[in-house]
Amino acid sequence: GASSDLLSGGYKSYRQLATSYFEKRFPFIVIGGKTGSGKSEILRGLESAGEQVIDLEHLANHKGSAFGGLMHGNQPTTEQFQNEIFEHLIKVNPDRPVWIEDESIAIGKVFLPTIFWQRKNESPVIEIEMDKQQRINRLVSEYGPADRTEFLGAMEKITKKLGGQNFTRAKDFLFEGDMHSTIEILLTYYDKNYGASLEKKKKQIAASIPWNGNAVTDITPQLIDAGRKLMESGAFLSSTEHAD
Repeated sequence: GASSDLLSGGYKSYRQLATSYFEKRFPFIVIGGKTGSGKSEILRGLESAGEQVIDLEHLANHKGSAFGGLMHGNQPTTEQFQNEIFEHLIKVNPDRPVWIEDESIAIGKVFLPTIFWQRKNESPVIEIEMDKQQRINRLVSEYGPADRTEFLGAMEKITKKLGGQNFTRAKDFLFEGDMHSTIEILLTYYDKNYGASLEKKKKQIAASIPWNGNAVTDITPQLIDAGRKLMESGAFLSSTEHAD
């Protein structure tokens, strides 16, 4: 009937508006860093400090890696997920930085809007530098409570990338209850991967900031400062002229 036509018309124009927002050039600042360097925690810290944050992993209900679904409930549909991103973008003040994590286009089963993902990829990156031992400890406490069989299932997804020998070693450690050694093997692969993707982004790294992983309030002021400098440097000038 007429009302359902109206509704579908309304939803269609909603999706069109969403798409126009995904195309806009917001002053995104991407938080980069190796696996386990606390990027999600840092995003939450920035949010607590009053910064504009779009926490994609939170919206996707997934941590983004092969292990990202462990200890999480169901994910939204891609459509719901994209609508959520839009709902956040619509509230953004384009004269202030928008902090976002470095994600691939798929976060678990859901996908970022392609143009939005491309915009993110063109944005400056601030890299968090954390010592490998620190990262291992953080990941052990994060994934320690995970069900061993489910953890193994996640590992199986990356067997090819790990290589059979590493996979077998990691699996043995896992079932011996040595989570530390398991994670160490996984990180060798993840770090190599990260190094390769960083190589492509070299020009975009605006700053590298070390963090010992203790209090997030130790690092947020430095990030906020770096963000302000980026805004002042005109890094986003071409981007804030929103051509309507």
